[in-house]
Amino acid sequence: HSIEDYLEMIFLMSEEMDTIRITDIAAKMNVRKSSIHSAVKKMVENGFVEHERYGAITITKKGKARAREVYRKHRILKSFFLEILGLPENIAEIDACNIEHYISDQTVSALMELSTKLAMK
Repeated sequence: HSIEDYLEMIFLMSEEMDTIRITDIAAKMNVRKSSIHSAVKKMVENGFVEHERYGAITITKKGKARAREVYRKHRILKSFFLEILGLPENIAEIDACNIEHYISDQTVSALMELSTKLAMK
């Protein structure tokens, strides 16, 4: 799931920055550049990003689609943890980040429906 975390970060950074480099991601995520380099290599193999050696990283359409899905799950989970369960923000963030990689679309939909029903009461 770390690949998805990196992909999600690249997606979010691409919304704010024109050029993204391994150094930028490492600084933002507080991890070693070697970890990012390995992940980027796998993302290139999977068609999620393009990367020229020592150059910029560009997210592909396939990568954006996958990153959007992961980020959507993250937002829904975090919102549920904060608004429905009343968890502290730091716990909600950590748990959402961990669960987003494993939760099914069906469960996410059920959480959204429950959240909506509870909000109406």
